[in-house]
Amino acid sequence: RFIAPENLVRWHEHLLKARLDGVTQSRETSLKRQDGSTCYVSLESLYLKSPTDRRGENNGGSVIRVAVVDITTRKLAEENLRQSELRLNRAELIAGTGYWEIDLSTKKVTASGGARTIYGVEDQELTLNDIQNFPLPEYKSRLDEALLRLIRDGKPYDVEFKMKRANDDQVIDIHSISHHDTEKNSVFGTIHDITNIRHAEESHRLLVRAMEQAAEGIVITDAAGVIQYVNPAEENITGYNSDELIGRKPSIFKSNKQDQKFYKDIWNTINAGNVWSGRFINRRKDGTEYHEDNSISPVYNRTGNLTNFVAVKHDVTKQIEIQEQLFQAQKMEAIGTLAGGFAHDFNNKLQVIAGYVELILFNKDLPETLISELDQINQTVVSCTELIKGMMVFSRKTPVGLQPIAINKIVEQTRSMLTRSIPKMIEIELLLADDIWSINAVSNQIDQILTNLAINARDAMPDGGKLTMKTQNITLDEEYCSIDPVAKPGRYVLIEVSDTGTGMDKETVSHIFEPFFTTKEAGKGTGLGLAVVYGIVEQHGARIICDSAPYVGTTFRLYFPAIEEVHEEEYFENKKPPRGQGETLLLVDDEPNLVVIVSRQLVGANYRVIKASNGNEALSLYEEHREEIRLVILDLLMPGMSGK
Repeated sequence: RFIAPENLVRWHEHLLKARLDGVTQSRETSLKRQDGSTCYVSLESLYLKSPTDRRGENNGGSVIRVAVVDITTRKLAEENLRQSELRLNRAELIAGTGYWEIDLSTKKVTASGGARTIYGVEDQELTLNDIQNFPLPEYKSRLDEALLRLIRDGKPYDVEFKMKRANDDQVIDIHSISHHDTEKNSVFGTIHDITNIRHAEESHRLLVRAMEQAAEGIVITDAAGVIQYVNPAEENITGYNSDELIGRKPSIFKSNKQDQKFYKDIWNTINAGNVWSGRFINRRKDGTEYHEDNSISPVYNRTGNLTNFVAVKHDVTKQIEIQEQLFQAQKMEAIGTLAGGFAHDFNNKLQVIAGYVELILFNKDLPETLISELDQINQTVVSCTELIKGMMVFSRKTPVGLQPIAINKIVEQTRSMLTRSIPKMIEIELLLADDIWSINAVSNQIDQILTNLAINARDAMPDGGKLTMKTQNITLDEEYCSIDPVAKPGRYVLIEVSDTGTGMDKETVSHIFEPFFTTKEAGKGTGLGLAVVYGIVEQHGARIICDSAPYVGTTFRLYFPAIEEVHEEEYFENKKPPRGQGETLLLVDDEPNLVVIVSRQLVGANYRVIKASNGNEALSLYEEHREEIRLVILDLLMPGMSGK
């Protein structure tokens, strides 16, 4: 009854074996104590045959003598040891570590289960030769030297190397520490598989390199929004170094161009675990504003707690400036088209009025009062015509006869004229390059540009100041033109006209070249001065840029394409128009009144006129009278078929 039920069969087998073999049988088993607890015992059992009497009969019978020794303490210790070894093996497997020992006398190797798993030899014993051959060839000599130094000097070694596992040929990273036990004449060491650690470190280094070398700015904050990291790109964008930003909040970049609701919406989005994307107008350390596209993402740890925010930022200031330049160019093109169409139609009406006035004035018997009134009408028409000329120049509808000129000469002549029309309290300074290149231009139009810009500068400096005109050679390369979509690579002559006047804000600068836009008081400007300048510049294939700021002043930069040589300019004297000798002219215009007036004037100048009101009619008449027609006068803009 002391034998546990599961041990009864083995107990009877033990007794039977003792009886049959006749020798001592040893066995360990567990017994149940009277109090119900379990104990472990060692059994020594021997079969003893009872002696017989004189008649050969067995009086007492045979016995089995069993010696029982309590081994509970030892068995519990062994079980604890077994559990400890099991836990150690599990810990080694989890940690990727193990230990080994080499008996230097016998060369026998003892290795833990963790070490054998790392080496890839779980089911076989290790030899010294195995351990020496596991490292890759390039590490063997270093490890051999370390082992010899350890045995010779007794100093522990700490090495890292790569080795190939025995069972799958996988190359792994190993960290090994060992020491020499002189009493046992052995070397004991630990081995640690650090492959995952090294991969994680490499991934971390790669991530750091990527962040450090990224073109986009990267900012990492804690959950409260305090900056913990900024990369070099962010330093370049903002002008702050990392020491100035770490520990601060991103509010350091605020430009006050976004309201509190804007920032509140951002915090609500990212605190809810969502990514926020949008555009900021921020302020650099030097106070200048910049635009950036920003993506802010929440970062969670393994337990799901929000720990950080990471912002990836792209400076789009230059792109916005380029977009604004393109928009401005497109806007000016559209305005030019509109102005050109209007100017053409209005000019036709004015010519009809002027023509009829001239025809009426041919009558010498008109009263003086009527002649005076007609002269007033004529002067008003001339004044309107000047406005129309400005609009036509702006819209680039007037032809230009370009000739090679030396720009410095024009600038000097303009200055001489300006000294008589600009107050003495405004200083005029010329900074002219000696070796200036030549340009293809119309001299009087360049003079008109400089005069208009100088007059505007004068009006911007009512209390005096400085007007500077500068010329220099400049070459625009592909790199510059890649960030300026309007510019083209090549050689240019740069003319700068700058003043120290009141200046203009950005919004005003965006409109200054538009027809009839003016910042002057009513009656003091038509708003066509800079529009004419813009048109002339465009006609020359040149470019004009305005930089201005309130209370700082204004600078106009004009880029004219340079040419190789300068030819002498030709000047023609004004002559009275000659009278005709009866030549036949073809006059083509879709404006009937204009046809009547011009025809009467030409006939009065002794010409024969054939009239057509459209392109198809003109072609038909030309085919019919081609031998007679000496000259064609035609309107360029007509419905259906244009003059061209």
